[in-house]
Amino acid sequence: MDEMQRFFGCGYVKPKYDRSGTHVFVVKRIADLAGVIVPFFKTNLLLVKRYDFECFAEAVELQRARAHLTREGRARIIELKSGTSETLRQASAHKAGRR
Repeated sequence: MDEMQRFFGCGYVKPKYDRSGTHVFVVKRIADLAGVIVPFFKTNLLLVKRYDFECFAEAVELQRARAHLTREGRARIIELKSGTSETLRQASAHKAGRR
């Protein structure tokens, strides 16, 4: 995890809240997420959790654009987080091979 922090040049490493002894790499600054983390994973495509990353990347962009300060922007971020929008449900069903 420390290597990840050095590689990306942002964020920090901390113990996870459970007693597993696991640590997590945390990046909270929207500027770092939008300018470093999201571009890296757009260039270096994830093989797993691709859909989750796309939702995350959209939420980061909404926050960077300050859309979270509007009712519509907040609602969209909540949809992305909870997977409740019709578009997200359809994408999930399609991804799982259902229609």
